Amino acid sequence: MVSAIGYYVTAIVCVITSFVIHRIYYKEKRRQASAISLNGIKWFGLAIFSWGLGALVEITLISILGLETNHKLIVSFGVFFSLINSLFILMSLPSIEHEGKRNLVIQIIERFSEKEVFVIFGGVLLMLGSVFLVSFYTSNQDISNNSVIWLIDIPISLVVAFSLLNELNKAFRKRGMKFMYLPTFALFLLIVIAVLHRIVPDHQAIKLMDLSNWNFIGVLTALSFKFLFVLLFTILLYSWKLLAEKEEQHTEFTKLQLAKSQLNI
Repeated sequence: MVSAIGYYVTAIVCVITSFVIHRIYYKEKRRQASAISLNGIKWFGLAIFSWGLGALVEITLISILGLETNHKLIVSFGVFFSLINSLFILMSLPSIEHEGKRNLVIQIIERFSEKEVFVIFGGVLLMLGSVFLVSFYTSNQDISNNSVIWLIDIPISLVVAFSLLNELNKAFRKRGMKFMYLPTFALFLLIVIAVLHRIVPDHQAIKLMDLSNWNFIGVLTALSFKFLFVLLFTILLYSWKLLAEKEEQHTEFTKLQLAKSQLNI
């Protein structure tokens, strides 16, 4: 029940947020914003939308087919949309402007075109996922062990979380917003907790605490890191706009000063 509520909240918030970002994207496009900034907004919006779409699919499977929230099919869709989300987040990271050295993962991504990144990322995951899923579905696994499917997603999610932490901290430092280090670290910590929570099967979790409390922790951390992710990127977006406007005003002021000095001559 708690997991189902989490799906509904995720679907409503993420779908609405993605449409708002969609409008911001076209507004910035009409203002002729830089290509790298537009790409960042686009991929950020798609990352949020993938969360919402994944939640909608899982709600449909639960309400129409009557599947349990830890059914193989629901968990498999959850892994798929989580991987898609990770890809979109990775694609958005190069648009985060700062003066520090890029994370190794971002350096690799910047060496390829968007199409090549999709092909490489998709090809590797297809091979790994196919081998893993075939071996999993052909074995006699009971429903309590379905959480091991998340092992496909965990390494990718942790790499993305670490890259995100690095890029956000460098960007906020450039903007003189070092006080944002704590929220970015909280985001990283919540992602790690949410990711590791997924792989613990129910029959093991019940040894630690009541299962309802365990599920509540999982839903709470998942919702918290998604909302914090949206909040941090929104703050980053608007701080970038304010910085750009400040630089534009400074440029105009410099031009006026130069013109005034020339008139005085």
